[in-house]
Amino acid sequence: MTVQPTSSSTDVELFDERLHDHPSHHHEMPGPCASRSAEVVTASTSLSSPLLHPMEESKQEKKQKTILVVVASCSIFAFAGSFYGWGPMQLLLEQNGNFGTECITDDEIHTVCTEQTAALLNCRFVSQLTVLTGPLLGYLSDRCGGTTLTYLMGISTFSGLALLMAAVRFPGTVWDSILYLAFILMGLGSTAGGLLTVETGLLFRDQTGGTTSRAQSRVISLLNALFDAGAMTYLALWGLETVTSQDNVSSNANLIYILGGYLGVAVLCLTSYAWFFRQVARNESHYEDSIEERGDTSIKKINVSETLQGDGMDMGHQTAPGSATAMSSNDDVAVVDQTAPDIVCANLSPNQKLSRLSSPFDGVDENNQEDDVDQIHSDFSNSSFAGRVSSTAAATYIPISQRNVVEQLRSQAYVLLCVLFSFHMVSNVWTLTTARDFLKHLGDDDYGNRYLSIFTLMTPVSLIALPFEDVAIHKFGFAWALQGVNFLGILHGIVKVASTNLNVQILGFVIFSFFRCFLFAVTFSCLASFTSSNATGRAVGIMYVVSGAASFVNIGLANLAVEQMNGDFFVPNLIFVVLTIPMVYVVHIIGSVLERDNLSKAEPEAQSLVPTPDETDFGRASTDKSTNP
Repeated sequence: MTVQPTSSSTDVELFDERLHDHPSHHHEMPGPCASRSAEVVTASTSLSSPLLHPMEESKQEKKQKTILVVVASCSIFAFAGSFYGWGPMQLLLEQNGNFGTECITDDEIHTVCTEQTAALLNCRFVSQLTVLTGPLLGYLSDRCGGTTLTYLMGISTFSGLALLMAAVRFPGTVWDSILYLAFILMGLGSTAGGLLTVETGLLFRDQTGGTTSRAQSRVISLLNALFDAGAMTYLALWGLETVTSQDNVSSNANLIYILGGYLGVAVLCLTSYAWFFRQVARNESHYEDSIEERGDTSIKKINVSETLQGDGMDMGHQTAPGSATAMSSNDDVAVVDQTAPDIVCANLSPNQKLSRLSSPFDGVDENNQEDDVDQIHSDFSNSSFAGRVSSTAAATYIPISQRNVVEQLRSQAYVLLCVLFSFHMVSNVWTLTTARDFLKHLGDDDYGNRYLSIFTLMTPVSLIALPFEDVAIHKFGFAWALQGVNFLGILHGIVKVASTNLNVQILGFVIFSFFRCFLFAVTFSCLASFTSSNATGRAVGIMYVVSGAASFVNIGLANLAVEQMNGDFFVPNLIFVVLTIPMVYVVHIIGSVLERDNLSKAEPEAQSLVPTPDETDFGRASTDKSTNP
């Protein structure tokens, strides 16, 4: 006799405690394995179950999410990504006279000297170490929630900008040393903002019960593209200071006004970001709690004639073998929970197994109950049954998101994705760091650094790549989208090594902007698709740290190009092009692992470590009529 499932989702069918109060159960039964009438409680564990239709978002919740995207975009662009646009900020501080006392002679005090530039660069290098806090901030996010990161980002940014204004107000004094602390705080806020690009996207979950959603991927992609384009912020401040400066107004006072306005915008954006993030996070938490509550209280009566419709049996005329009582046509059947091994009856007839009760009722002899419990455990400890359990468990694949955090971070998909991201980040940092010297070698100085300015202004072009990235992910999948990162990296490298024409390099600038968009957006969208929410923060933080540590290799490559090759970057650029080729195979492996992971999620929840009925004596006894006549 084959039991036909009543829904496409896997339901865990349990007995409600209210059965104790049902009048039909207050009579003596021959034994706990005998046939009896029972009401079945079906606690659906899948959102796709007919019992649990996901609640639709209210208009207010949708409005809050829309506002969240807006304020998050402004905050990430203006106060997280801005940290990486150091060049214009250095120009502002040099013109303001900060660290001017480092100059050796009095004649150099009113000009930019080497010592002053070195001191400002040290601020930059020290503040970059804040990326090492990535895993700690990720752990904080996983344990305390992303709202904590919004608070940290706001407090760090406010404090850093306030100290920056103080240093600008009193240049050439002991306040110059405050710049180190100011940029460390701003770097900490930037690191928190980088993690929030993913944490914010995780709030846009699939409301139909799926594991990922198109909205989630789009939000993560948008915020990462804006994080990349945020390097334009300091350039805008420098341009604003240049335009508004007048001969009768000191540069010092003018810059303070500009930074004061910048701080005011920070307060408005980041406080709004924190408030709406908290509201949306609460809505999501209430949604998940309601789903869990509905799953615990939903009741579904399964009639025997419906449950066993595959055999065409009329249970009103059937009597369970070994049972003293025949079922009536109105009797319901109690289906044993497959995931509870201590209630599995391995050697019972089909109808006895279907009618087996998992808890005692009034009128059942307690001594018989104890004997039955011993028999249950004896049946479960049967050697052949236990052997099949262990073999099934060994062959079962557990989706990455359902593993513990450590196992997720050790999974093949995550490790390879971290390797891929780190390599391309090293290439990305190399291009950004050497752009000035690379273009100088090609003759940009003869044009007044025109092409370096074009390179900087090309940063927002990455936003244009968002539609292409969105199509790549949702039409072709993450594997092909990651291959797109490799393709763009190789194409950009070819432009750099194949031509010394500065006009041709403009094409390389555009490709590089697309490359950066794909790198951050696709990588973090992919990461969110196979990791659980309580591991994503640490996963992103570790990726930033590994890529940051790997970037130190650029120091050796830069020395090779500048000192031994007279500023010719052909060999280092060629090395990056060649090393990108193995990344194609790395992505191929990632795609294979993700495909298997997605298939395991699509299968019924019988993928549990506990065997399904067809893999046990329970199942065979139910399907093999010859063994149980």
